[in-house]
Amino acid sequence: MSFKCDDCLAAIVICLNFYMLGIQESSLYTILPKYLVDEPFNATNNETFKPNTSRTIFQCHLQKPPYFIVSMIFLSKSLAQFFFNSIIGCFVDKVNNFIILLIGQGLGIIIALIYALNNSITMYIVGRLLDAFVSCSLFIGGFSIVSKLFSNVNTRGRFFGLGNTLYFVSHSIGPVYGAEVDVRLGKSAVFFLLIPLWIFTMAATFILYRRTEKRCNKSKNNFNEKLSIGVTPDETNELDDHNELKVAIIISSNSKMPEKYSDFKGEKKFQKENNEIFMKFYKIMKNPYVSSCLCQLFIVNLSMFALPATLPSWMGFRLCATEIQQGLVWAFGFIGYVSGVGLIVLLLKCAYQLRFFSPIIAQIIVGILLILLPLSHDWRLLFIPIIGMYFSVGVIEQVLFPLTTYLADHHFNSDYGSMASLTSQSLTLSGVVGTLSSGPIAQRFGFRSLCICLGILNLLFCLLSLPHQKLVQS
Repeated sequence: MSFKCDDCLAAIVICLNFYMLGIQESSLYTILPKYLVDEPFNATNNETFKPNTSRTIFQCHLQKPPYFIVSMIFLSKSLAQFFFNSIIGCFVDKVNNFIILLIGQGLGIIIALIYALNNSITMYIVGRLLDAFVSCSLFIGGFSIVSKLFSNVNTRGRFFGLGNTLYFVSHSIGPVYGAEVDVRLGKSAVFFLLIPLWIFTMAATFILYRRTEKRCNKSKNNFNEKLSIGVTPDETNELDDHNELKVAIIISSNSKMPEKYSDFKGEKKFQKENNEIFMKFYKIMKNPYVSSCLCQLFIVNLSMFALPATLPSWMGFRLCATEIQQGLVWAFGFIGYVSGVGLIVLLLKCAYQLRFFSPIIAQIIVGILLILLPLSHDWRLLFIPIIGMYFSVGVIEQVLFPLTTYLADHHFNSDYGSMASLTSQSLTLSGVVGTLSSGPIAQRFGFRSLCICLGILNLLFCLLSLPHQKLVQS
């Protein structure tokens, strides 16, 4: 019974961490454009698209959309996250994963205070830099804990899917939450209300840590006692079946190596392994199928990272959309994503051979919707392209993520860690490039030009997943 209780507690901790990570970040989507302008909109503009005639021009609250400033604030996190991914990834097996989570949650409270009490661009950038460390620590630490607590692959998969789903749902409702609370109670209340949730998350994580530590000590003692009386390999496997040995594994990964094993990993071997890391990643990247997977993930997510930094500003400037309306546009994105994932699951059962054609169609949909998005005369029409693009992203990721696992199995001796690291870095790089380029392009050439460029880019590279069908058939 205690093991089931701890499993439920682990699920709660993972869900809370991913939920808090997504909602605090996405709450800024609609808040930043409002607080980074100096005066209300009361002037003409040089965009080539006319505003909605059903509303007077004086209702628009942005004189000039702060594309560049907002994108630079978002860029600060993407750049820092690209750096922190490597740093935390190197130390995740040498430091207690629960400590990593608790540090990230503590920084989450500090970030909430920074966002609540300051309106300066500098402090927003500082908050985003700290947020990059929080994102890396919660992602890497959370997934590492799941991998060590649960030895069953299917159980791990369910927890990974649960965490990703909660993260995506929180990203969808975060803009609505931020806009609604900001309008009614003010910007400070948006983040002050998140602090009790952070504290509750820290408390749940600490309780799980203490319970896991007790189980570790108990399992280690039982394991040593059974070894001292001559335990057999079959009996050792029985321990694993009763969830005792799998908890003992955490001790070896979260504590220092005993002295009797210190000579086994000497300094020379450690240096040799470090020298081999670069060659290992280079060998994986040389594989054309891996490169095509990472490239397609990079391009489709490039579009999704470019929109949060520019779309709310464009809506307030061009469509005279209120802050709440800017947030509502994102509210149903998770429906499209979940629908895309469900479609691929259905295809795997009914039409397995068609799964590699679905990313092609999905990326074509993304390209067309991006080109059509700036033609909207009313903010309600934006629901269609937003849901459609999230649907397509769900389709593409549900096909390509398992494919990278297949490549790791059959081409790289089941090196899941390196493949996962490259996939994560590809997504992080898309965030860097997307936020870096979207603001200046929209500021200089207009939001419509940005969307057309991204749409054409998706249409040009939509065939990247076509050769993968031949790979699996062979």
